[in-house]
Parts: sequence; C-alpha cells; structure tokens
Amino acid sequence: MVRTGGVSANMAFVAFLFGVCLIATGLTFLETIANPYTTVLGDRRYAATRINLAQSCNGVGWIFG
Repeated sequence: MVRTGGVSANMAFVAFLFGVCLIATGLTFLETIANPYTTVLGDRRYAATRINLAQSCNGVGWIFG
C-alpha cells in the first residue's frame, strides 16, 4: 500500500478551506451591503426595482462567472 499526501496534503486542504471561507465571507458582506446601498441610490419609488435588478445581476454573475 502506497501512502500519499500526509502532512503537506492536510496543510493544502486547510489553506484551500481557509480561502473558500474567506471568499464566502466577502461575498456575504457584499450582498448584505448592496441592498441598503441600492435603496438610497435614487428615487424611493424605484428602490425595489433596483434591488431586484442588482440581485438578478448577482445570480447571473454566479452562473457565468
């Protein structure tokens, strides 16, 4: 039986996991901050439309990004 990996494989996984968590945290903050910012950008009547447009662009970005 050949043993591969070891400590270096575990450290690579930890680094990968840290990177994924860091990106997820950044995206969470970005999505949370985008709604109030989008609301105050223009006329109050169109705030819901702007939020829907921003969230739609976010979804499309996830698909094609």
